Amino acid sequence: MTPSVLDVHVHVALDAPKGGFGSIDDVLRKMDANGIDQAVLAPWPGYETPDGVRSTARQNDGLRAELDAHPDRFPVGLGVAEPRHGAPAADEARRAVEELGLRGLSFDSDVNGIAIDSDSVAVILEAIRPVPGVVIAFTTMAYSVLRSSFRLGIVARRFPDLRFVSLNAFMDITHEVASYDLAERCPNIWFDLGCAKTQLSTVERAVEGVGADRVLFGSAIPDVERSHHLEMVRIAELDDDVRSAVLGGNARALFELEEVTA
Repeated sequence: MTPSVLDVHVHVALDAPKGGFGSIDDVLRKMDANGIDQAVLAPWPGYETPDGVRSTARQNDGLRAELDAHPDRFPVGLGVAEPRHGAPAADEARRAVEELGLRGLSFDSDVNGIAIDSDSVAVILEAIRPVPGVVIAFTTMAYSVLRSSFRLGIVARRFPDLRFVSLNAFMDITHEVASYDLAERCPNIWFDLGCAKTQLSTVERAVEGVGADRVLFGSAIPDVERSHHLEMVRIAELDDDVRSAVLGGNARALFELEEVTA
């Protein structure tokens, strides 16, 4: 049996017109075209918030509806909370994980304008900290002021009981090396291959640099039509067990999901 692919980096634009870029139809089409069986789904980080926290609540409600409509494709989802919304953001984060059953949160600091290690983000994390099994995904970038990798390290050390994912952790050589350093210092961070830009043995180096059990396949759908990252994993010089782990086994362990085969 072929191990199934679980993609940890897929966004849906819940406000997109039917069939439009980033819509659920677009996401499913791209997953099918790439042979991606399942994905961890999160709202598109650039959604508009004209109504403040109520806009965020609609995103989380919409995400829950898509998970319920496609349980075979999206076994788990990550909600959103906007640190610029203040205390109500923490309440919405708690609602997302406790009432809606979302498995954590996804942040993009370059979109929300608040640094990963800011106090306003910490308030949100404190709010969901008591919920068992939550996972927090942060988009990182080596040269970003707000989402630099070192900022994720500060947060991971501040919240050693939480589990984090560094999205886009291998975008270039500098970011790649920063991820190796994070992995050594922070055992509660996992690392996503989405948007990897290095070309020579990227997957093999990632496995060696952060550990075979902490590398996660991510496509960055809907931004990509075809995921060359999936092919990178499939052709990498890895033994079959490690390849299976990167393609989905590690993500299933992280999100406490049962293994499935395709």
